[in-house]
Amino acid sequence: MSELDAQIIEEEVTMLGGMIEELDQTVVCAQQNRQKLVSIRAALASSIGIELPADDKGQLELSLVAGEE
Repeated sequence: MSELDAQIIEEEVTMLGGMIEELDQTVVCAQQNRQKLVSIRAALASSIGIELPADDKGQLELSLVAGEE
């Protein structure tokens, strides 16, 4: 019985490891999507003359995309 329990636990450990890897990939994807949205917002704001706060990272991204310094 104890060997069966060890096998079940090992399978659960493997399954949880896979779930953790999936979450890590989801986090990376969410960060990339967030950065895209921040950049789009900054570009749209700039196109109509809206000034974003200086600490808004989107303003930096806009400068990098537009080639301005």
